[in-house]
Amino acid sequence: NKLTVRSFATNVRDGGSVHAGPQTIRGIAFDSGSGIKAVQFSSDGGTTWRNATLGADYGRYSFRRWEAAFTAQRGKSYTLACRAIANSGETQTHIPVWNPAGFLRDVIETYKVSVS
Repeated sequence: NKLTVRSFATNVRDGGSVHAGPQTIRGIAFDSGSGIKAVQFSSDGGTTWRNATLGADYGRYSFRRWEAAFTAQRGKSYTLACRAIANSGETQTHIPVWNPAGFLRDVIETYKVSVS
Protein backbone atom coordinates (compact mmCIF):
# COMPACT_ATOMS: atom_id res chain seq x y z
CA ASN A 1 0.00 0.00 0.00
CA LYS A 2 1.30 3.37 -1.02
CA LEU A 3 1.12 5.99 1.68
CA THR A 4 -0.09 9.51 1.01
CA VAL A 5 2.21 12.50 0.92
CA ARG A 6 1.16 15.92 -0.35
CA SER A 7 2.27 19.50 -0.43
CA PHE A 8 0.86 22.59 -2.04
CA ALA A 9 1.37 26.33 -2.13
CA THR A 10 -1.16 28.50 -0.33
CA ASN A 11 -0.26 32.02 -1.48
CA VAL A 12 -0.06 31.60 -5.28
CA ARG A 13 -2.47 30.13 -7.79
CA ASP A 14 -1.97 28.48 -11.15
CA GLY A 15 -2.37 31.15 -13.83
CA GLY A 16 -1.74 33.96 -11.35
CA SER A 17 0.92 36.63 -11.26
CA VAL A 18 3.57 37.85 -8.86
CA HIS A 19 5.43 41.14 -8.65
CA ALA A 20 9.02 41.42 -9.82
CA GLY A 21 11.62 40.98 -7.09
CA PRO A 22 12.05 38.72 -4.08
CA GLN A 23 9.11 36.38 -3.46
CA THR A 24 8.26 34.12 -0.55
CA ILE A 25 6.11 31.16 -1.51
CA ARG A 26 4.27 29.55 1.39
CA GLY A 27 2.43 26.29 1.70
CA ILE A 28 1.58 23.23 3.74
CA ALA A 29 2.52 19.57 3.57
CA PHE A 30 1.10 16.44 5.18
CA ASP A 31 1.17 12.68 4.89
CA SER A 32 -0.68 9.65 6.20
CA GLY A 33 1.01 9.55 9.57
CA SER A 34 4.79 9.31 9.50
CA GLY A 35 5.30 13.09 9.47
CA ILE A 36 6.98 15.42 7.00
CA LYS A 37 10.76 15.19 6.75
CA ALA A 38 11.30 17.82 4.01
CA VAL A 39 9.62 19.94 1.37
CA GLN A 40 11.45 20.90 -1.79
CA PHE A 41 10.69 23.88 -4.01
CA SER A 42 11.39 24.53 -7.68
CA SER A 43 10.95 27.73 -9.69
CA ASP A 44 11.75 26.00 -13.01
CA GLY A 45 9.03 23.37 -13.20
CA GLY A 46 10.96 20.68 -11.35
CA THR A 47 14.23 20.76 -13.27
CA THR A 48 16.07 21.81 -10.13
CA TRP A 49 14.96 21.52 -6.50
CA ARG A 50 16.07 23.08 -3.23
CA ASN A 51 14.92 22.56 0.32
CA ALA A 52 12.20 24.83 1.65
CA THR A 53 12.25 26.06 5.24
CA LEU A 54 9.92 23.99 7.40
CA GLY A 55 7.75 25.34 10.19
CA ALA A 56 7.15 23.68 13.53
CA ASP A 57 6.35 19.99 13.64
CA TYR A 58 3.10 19.60 15.62
CA GLY A 59 2.91 15.82 15.29
CA ARG A 60 2.65 13.14 12.70
CA TYR A 61 -0.93 13.89 11.58
CA SER A 62 -0.69 17.68 11.46
CA PHE A 63 -0.02 19.96 8.52
CA ARG A 64 3.57 21.20 8.33
CA ARG A 65 4.02 24.75 7.08
CA TRP A 66 6.84 25.53 4.67
CA GLU A 67 8.22 28.51 2.79
CA ALA A 68 10.73 29.11 0.01
CA ALA A 69 12.14 32.23 -1.61
CA PHE A 70 12.98 33.05 -5.20
CA THR A 71 13.53 36.22 -7.21
CA ALA A 72 11.01 36.88 -9.99
CA GLN A 73 12.27 38.80 -13.02
CA ARG A 74 9.93 41.23 -14.77
CA GLY A 75 8.48 39.93 -18.03
CA LYS A 76 9.27 36.28 -17.32
CA SER A 77 6.97 33.45 -16.39
CA TYR A 78 7.74 30.62 -14.00
CA THR A 79 6.41 27.19 -13.24
CA LEU A 80 6.62 26.85 -9.48
CA ALA A 81 6.47 23.39 -7.93
CA CYS A 82 6.65 21.79 -4.51
CA ARG A 83 7.09 18.22 -3.36
CA ALA A 84 7.06 16.72 0.11
CA ILE A 85 9.12 13.89 1.52
CA ALA A 86 7.67 11.95 4.44
CA ASN A 87 9.65 10.42 7.30
CA SER A 88 8.62 7.05 5.81
CA GLY A 89 10.60 7.91 2.66
CA GLU A 90 7.53 8.37 0.47
CA THR A 91 7.98 11.29 -1.94
CA GLN A 92 5.55 13.06 -4.24
CA THR A 93 6.10 12.26 -7.92
CA HIS A 94 4.95 13.61 -11.30
CA ILE A 95 2.58 10.62 -11.65
CA PRO A 96 -0.82 11.15 -10.02
CA VAL A 97 -1.81 8.31 -7.72
CA TRP A 98 -5.46 8.20 -6.67
CA ASN A 99 -6.94 5.82 -4.17
CA PRO A 100 -10.20 3.96 -5.03
CA ALA A 101 -12.34 6.58 -3.29
CA GLY A 102 -10.91 9.31 -5.56
CA PHE A 103 -8.95 11.35 -3.06
CA LEU A 104 -5.37 11.37 -1.71
CA ARG A 105 -3.91 12.71 -4.96
CA ASP A 106 -0.14 12.51 -4.51
CA VAL A 107 1.08 14.30 -7.65
CA ILE A 108 3.54 17.22 -7.49
CA GLU A 109 1.55 20.45 -7.69
CA THR A 110 2.68 23.10 -10.20
CA TYR A 111 1.73 26.74 -10.51
CA LYS A 112 2.37 28.72 -13.69
CA VAL A 113 2.79 32.37 -12.79
CA SER A 114 3.69 35.48 -14.77
CA VAL A 115 5.61 38.45 -13.41
CA SER A 116 4.04 41.90 -13.50
